[in-house]
Formats: sequence, structure tokens, C-alpha cells
Amino acid sequence: MKLPCEVWIEKLPVIRAMITHEMIETFNLTQEEAAKKLGITQPAVSQYLAGLRGKRKDLYSNKKLIAQARKIAKEIIERKAKFPKNICVLCRCAR
Repeated sequence: MKLPCEVWIEKLPVIRAMITHEMIETFNLTQEEAAKKLGITQPAVSQYLAGLRGKRKDLYSNKKLIAQARKIAKEIIERKAKFPKNICVLCRCAR
């Protein structure tokens, strides 16, 4: 039997994609700005936006998860939180 974290590690790219999308579409950051705040590269951001990474569409219908991704994106932008620390909140929303 897998632990919940083991199951959700497979969904991490989707969660990161959701946060990346929110940072750019909702908060108007550039790809470079979002990449820097998330500690990833600009090409990775581009791949998340293009759907080449993190394209599990079933999670995108979860309104609670989307709202939490938006909240976390805002907190990261405002430097109130860092990405890895909030990931558990998103996983709980998606269960």
C-alpha cells in the first residue's frame, strides 16, 4: 500500500503547472519572474504553460484545488510563502 505522498508525487507536475499558470495568467508575471520565484528554469515554465508538463486535466476541474493554487501563487509572489512548504495543502485539496 502506498502512502498518500507517494501517490501524489506523481501529480506534482500538475500542481506546479497550476501555480505557474496562476502566476502568469492571474498575476501577470513574466515566465522569467515565475521561474525565479518557483526555483525552476524559464523553459520549464514554458513547458508547463504549453501543456508539455503537468497536463493531468482531471485535476483542473477541481475548483477547490484551483483556488488553492491561486492563493499559493499569490503568497509566493508576495514572499509570504515558498513553493515546497505549501504543496501539502494542495495535495489535501485534491484528494
